[in-house]
Amino acid sequence: MWETGLICTSQREAEMLEMKALLDDSTWMLGRNKVVASSETIIYPWFHQDKGELIDIIDVFSKELSNTRDLTIYTPPGYAENEMLVPETVLIMHDGQNLFYPQRSFAGVAWMIQDTLNPLISQGNIETILVIGVANTGQRCDEYTNIYDSSEGCGGNADAYLDFLESTVLPLVSKNFRLPKMLPENLSMIGSSLGGLLSCYAGASRSSIYGRVGCMSASLWWDSEQFRNNVIRSTASFDSIFYMDSGTQEDTILQSTLSTVSDMRKIRNFTLQKDLFVYLDKGGEHNEKYW
Repeated sequence: MWETGLICTSQREAEMLEMKALLDDSTWMLGRNKVVASSETIIYPWFHQDKGELIDIIDVFSKELSNTRDLTIYTPPGYAENEMLVPETVLIMHDGQNLFYPQRSFAGVAWMIQDTLNPLISQGNIETILVIGVANTGQRCDEYTNIYDSSEGCGGNADAYLDFLESTVLPLVSKNFRLPKMLPENLSMIGSSLGGLLSCYAGASRSSIYGRVGCMSASLWWDSEQFRNNVIRSTASFDSIFYMDSGTQEDTILQSTLSTVSDMRKIRNFTLQKDLFVYLDKGGEHNEKYW
């Protein structure tokens, strides 16, 4: 452990000051610059580990849902190298089988989240992120939706699933991994298809828990667009930051996404590029290859 002192000639200079640690006068720390935000700033640098690691937690029982599933944890670059480093963000992702391993994924195609996050984190383009990949079960249709859809013959158990994440998954992971304080600015969620719908629902109904949500190719058509027609209009607190996307080849999902975005702006006063981010993928289809 070492310390050093810096003298700033003005308050503005102090507010703009960023720094990196240098090892043996030859190797710069990886990751983002550290912003000096106070009179005493602590950094936990790493210099060599440019890839994260994947750890499985098997057969996690849910008292909320009376079933079990596996978790896959992605720890970011630097986590293993510096045992004092605490990731800045925790990201919960649905359909955990599809995230990291092609051999586990639906149709043999995985998102390969680690290949995206490793360079972004180690090169300093984003903060350090720990991902909790939560596997789906045979009750996916019920667990990922907040209301029963008679045309699909299932749905309505999303709140119990979110309770499972908050009461079982997060405490279990925090017991075994270093996590930041579970404040909304530190906890995010992303999913696709029904998982995207679930993420939108979590952001709308539990914005005091999830500060940022990603709704990718979200099944916003569910129950005659119940999210747009009811949740948006009736939810009291709606303070999360939303990312929403769709491929241009997704037809129904594309149209329901655009309608939802329009209503979020009109009814809840969301502002594009501030608390609502939208991306349309030209030629994008509804499958893991495009997510």
